[in-house]
Amino acid sequence: MSALDIFFKLGEKATGGDICKKAKFDYILYWVVFLTFISLAVNYFYTYFFKNGSISMLMWGIIISIFCWFNYWALATFRGVYQNMKQATESLKKIPNPKDSKEADEMIKEFENGKPTNKV
Repeated sequence: MSALDIFFKLGEKATGGDICKKAKFDYILYWVVFLTFISLAVNYFYTYFFKNGSISMLMWGIIISIFCWFNYWALATFRGVYQNMKQATESLKKIPNPKDSKEADEMIKEFENGKPTNKV
C-alpha cells in the first residue's frame, strides 16, 4: 500500500464511511478555512490603517477579502450539502426495511421455488 493510499484511508477512518459525517466534517473544516482568511484580511487592514503599514498591506487585504467572498459562497454550499445529506439520511431511516415484511418473505419463497404464483 502506497503512502497516498494510506493518506486517503485516514479520511475513511475519521468518518467511518458515513456520508453525513463526511459532509459535516467538510462543513466544519471549511469554517476553519473561512475564519482563517477573515483573520488574515483583518490583520492586513489593521496593519495598514493603524500600524502605518505599506500599500502592499492594503493590497493584500483587498486580495484576501476577495478570497473571503468566494469562500463565503463555498461555505454556504458546504452547509447546503451537509443539510441535504442529514435530511436524506433521516428520511432513509423512516423507510421500513422490506426484509421485515411478510410480502417480502413470500416473494423470496416464490423465487426460491422457481414457480411464481399469479395471484391477482
